[in-house]
Amino acid sequence: MYNRELAKTDWYVSRKSEKGTAIPSAIQTERDDLRTACNTKESEINAKTTKAGVLNYDLPSFSI
Repeated sequence: MYNRELAKTDWYVSRKSEKGTAIPSAIQTERDDLRTACNTKESEINAKTTKAGVLNYDLPSFSI
């Protein structure tokens, strides 16, 4: 789900790699925030000790 959000701005990363054009700071911040949020959610899920805890965990929803 976070990968889908990152994919929306992957072209900035490709452009930087191919052409050296800087990624706008707002886009870079958004991508960094998504990675941080993903790591937080992953840590929270990994800290669950029961299957029920994992199944009852609320994941964020993103607009498509």
